[in-house]
Amino acid sequence: MASYINSAIDYSKSTLAFFAGLYNNAVTGKYHYDPESIPNLEGKVFVITGGLRGIGLHVTTFLTSKGAKVYSLSRNAAHSRAAIDSIHEQHPGAKIEYVSIDFNDLSTVGPAAKQLLAQEPEIHGVIHNAGIFPEKDTPDDVVFRVNVLGPHLLQKYLDNVLIATAKKHPNQTDQFRIVWVSSFVQFISLKHGGIDFDNLLKGTPLTSYERLAPMASYTHAKVANIYDSIQWIKHHPDSGVLSVSLHPGAVRTELNPVGSPATKLIEKVGHDPVYGAYTELYALLSSEITSAQNGAHIVPFGRMGTIRADIERAANGPEGERLWNYIEDQIKDF
Repeated sequence: MASYINSAIDYSKSTLAFFAGLYNNAVTGKYHYDPESIPNLEGKVFVITGGLRGIGLHVTTFLTSKGAKVYSLSRNAAHSRAAIDSIHEQHPGAKIEYVSIDFNDLSTVGPAAKQLLAQEPEIHGVIHNAGIFPEKDTPDDVVFRVNVLGPHLLQKYLDNVLIATAKKHPNQTDQFRIVWVSSFVQFISLKHGGIDFDNLLKGTPLTSYERLAPMASYTHAKVANIYDSIQWIKHHPDSGVLSVSLHPGAVRTELNPVGSPATKLIEKVGHDPVYGAYTELYALLSSEITSAQNGAHIVPFGRMGTIRADIERAANGPEGERLWNYIEDQIKDF
């Protein structure tokens, strides 16, 4: 009975949070973080995946305009180099390095990370911004690999340098961060705790309903990003690095599949990608985020939000450790 009551309470809270989030993200256009307040970032080095499209392009532009050096990791070299040229036209001194990586091919992650680390003795922050929203025929394992396994593996390669940088600058407390880009879809996961472990471990489809399959696999991956943000802290105590997740906002980006119902809605009520950049910049740089908020979830467009209650409990408990171990096992050969 107690378990039933707790589930009912969680469901009620999730429903209220869903509609509150829908209003905040789709109806209002306010932003709560002003990028003009970004301090001088000379000497800072940031790593951004998918950094030269949509939200990531704006984040990279803001950071480099303040003097930071940005390593942009993505798989489309031609597009990335064209975007870099465009940024240089606006900011001739912008420091941007492109590194080729493809999260759907985990064998590319190690070489990309090693190329980056060979050039940089320090890293001050990482934004795991890249991801895919599946088409109806995109396999679940591809969605999970690109959105979860790839970012986790990359972070594993970057951990030592990021943590060493934080230890080297103890006067810059709370300024070193990992940002895991999740989504508002955490609130529509049909699984208690957000992760369908039974089917994940079996490698079977996350839903038997064909029309819901893309959303099910995407929701599953974005909840996993929240788990990762929380479990990273547990596996790296006293690191001097903050780990947070976020929902960037309902913005018009190339991530949304052409012609899907979600895309059609976002085209009508979604915001310009620059607003999503405000959310990510807040998570990466805001002084409002301290060690007391380690593991926080940031929402549009630059403010503290909430994680669905049952997902937050699961991510902090045995389920979180279970997912972490599963991911570690999947990437151990790379």
